[in-house]
Amino acid sequence: MWFDEKTIGIAAMLFLSGGMLAAQTYFEEDFEQVRFDGKAGDIPDSWVLYNDGNRVDQTFYYCDDAWNVVSDNGNQVAVSPSWFTHANAYADRWMVSPEVALPDGAEAVLTFSARSFDKGEKESYYVLLSLQGVDKDDFIDTLLYVDGEDGNWTRRVIDLSAYSGKKIRLAFVQRSLNRYALYVDDIKVADLQRPQILLRNLLYPDMVEPGAPFSISVLAEAVMTEEMHSCVLSYTMDTGIATVAEVVPYAKGYGEAAWRSMTVTTDTLRMEKIGTMPFRVWVSSVNGREDIFSDTLSGYVEVSSQGYYPRRTLLEVFSSSTCGPCAQANPYLREAYEAVFAGASAAKLSVLKYQMDIPASGDPCVITEGLYRKELYSISGIPAVFLNGERCSSASGWTDFSSVLSSRVESEWNRLSPFEIEAEGIREGSFFQVDVSLTNAVACDPVKLYVVLAEDSIWHEAQSNGETEFFHVARKVLPSAYGEELALTSSGTRQFSYSVDLGSGNPRIFGPWEGLSAVIFVQDANTLEILQSRTIRFEQESSNEGGSESVFNFRIAPNPCRDVCRVEFSMAEAACVSMAIVDLQGRICYHESGRYGAGTHVLELPAENLRQGVYLLRFSMNGRSYMKKVIIC
Repeated sequence: MWFDEKTIGIAAMLFLSGGMLAAQTYFEEDFEQVRFDGKAGDIPDSWVLYNDGNRVDQTFYYCDDAWNVVSDNGNQVAVSPSWFTHANAYADRWMVSPEVALPDGAEAVLTFSARSFDKGEKESYYVLLSLQGVDKDDFIDTLLYVDGEDGNWTRRVIDLSAYSGKKIRLAFVQRSLNRYALYVDDIKVADLQRPQILLRNLLYPDMVEPGAPFSISVLAEAVMTEEMHSCVLSYTMDTGIATVAEVVPYAKGYGEAAWRSMTVTTDTLRMEKIGTMPFRVWVSSVNGREDIFSDTLSGYVEVSSQGYYPRRTLLEVFSSSTCGPCAQANPYLREAYEAVFAGASAAKLSVLKYQMDIPASGDPCVITEGLYRKELYSISGIPAVFLNGERCSSASGWTDFSSVLSSRVESEWNRLSPFEIEAEGIREGSFFQVDVSLTNAVACDPVKLYVVLAEDSIWHEAQSNGETEFFHVARKVLPSAYGEELALTSSGTRQFSYSVDLGSGNPRIFGPWEGLSAVIFVQDANTLEILQSRTIRFEQESSNEGGSESVFNFRIAPNPCRDVCRVEFSMAEAACVSMAIVDLQGRICYHESGRYGAGTHVLELPAENLRQGVYLLRFSMNGRSYMKKVIIC
């Protein structure tokens, strides 16, 4: 184990100096005086609101302004949603305070509380300050930016002493993409209240091994008029673990009100999960008193070990041929994963596409298991994309998703996983069997193991959005839609076997059996994080040369080939044809499509761009696929 300690200072909290004034409140808003009209109330008229024009999801039908007031367990709070009918719309919703005058020499601080409404959809927001006016362009000072607020109420403290003698306005700006809603409450500008603890630095290791003990500590500035004999260092590990509080004895007395330094350290912590683990810390309950609070600091600990395994990314796409925005997004999404498949990261990515019944039924590729995945992820709008169980959005209409995916695939690969998956697929006619060998390095409880059979490509008649061609489409989930829950209380290797006969026609298989692959993945049953994935093929070869199929025939020459591969195909009638070169892991290495008339056609494939090896050349036409083996030498 190695420790590379880092020190993080607080940008939002400066040292306070100067004379001490009697405590005074300059502005306060707790939204308790707002009267409700139905389910929500309006922000007081003294505030200025700027809306972004986005249409909120029907869940927040009562939020017709940029910010509204709602009840949170009987406490009235300001709320601003970021869940819109258009999934790629950024929130830009402003709540600007009345003017606040700070006298010369004031030691004022801004305090407020905030939380994300949904713990799984963490909101981002700014706190800005203006010395000029109320227009957006007047807010040129950034007091705070939070990239993902916690789901629990977090107390924020921001020093305003640099603005003493000024008239200021504050702006709370909801700036999230496709999240849920942000709550803000108890906004107050007042002189620093004593006793008080303000955190300065946070010390913790950069990297630890799984299960190895480590500690975190904070260096604080405190104003106390009493002897300190105890306090609590509270911390939240963002790993699905509940908040833990450590009581830390502290035995040094202060005789007068002054800034003092102290160090508060946790007892040893342990984190079993591989990856980057965010956490937050704060000091409270000084001498058992609840009226003393501190600022909150955040950090990240990387849990890693050479004994663990690179993590392959699972890309899950939720789409529908009845969805207009899906037809626009799918070409960019396909371009993104094909770019990864064509590069050095090909073995680091698995892809599954689930066809949905949103916004209307009628997509012939919908399966009940896919609808269960939709409910599991709480999906209400599509297209929706998840990377390793985490929703992934694009701010530019998916046009830049190639760079996003490539970066995330490499990042996930370097995070490591406590799991490794080895698997083999066996097929006899319509009977499929997948044998899985699952190795876990540490105890992992509970997790779920899924095996998904997917068709490499599907053609079907156009629905309302005009799409006809689909790739990596999930057709059957084994052993069921719910996977198999595993209680892995110890490390080791375990064997699993799943089988199914798809000859019954439920679900419908659109192409030949040779066009199916299997994606195996392990998912945390609580956090829904995908911990490992792997894609395998059922190695089969189909041939229609000299067979009974007379509608379509094709041949390859030369085979094996080196630079150029000529493909000659004949059709009895005009049709749209899609041709793809697929490797034995199911990755599409080359693709083109077009409409061809009846007769014989010849295409030349750029074989020089492919690595040496065995590939499958697949033609798709009228909902059917035809496949041959091609060797690149």
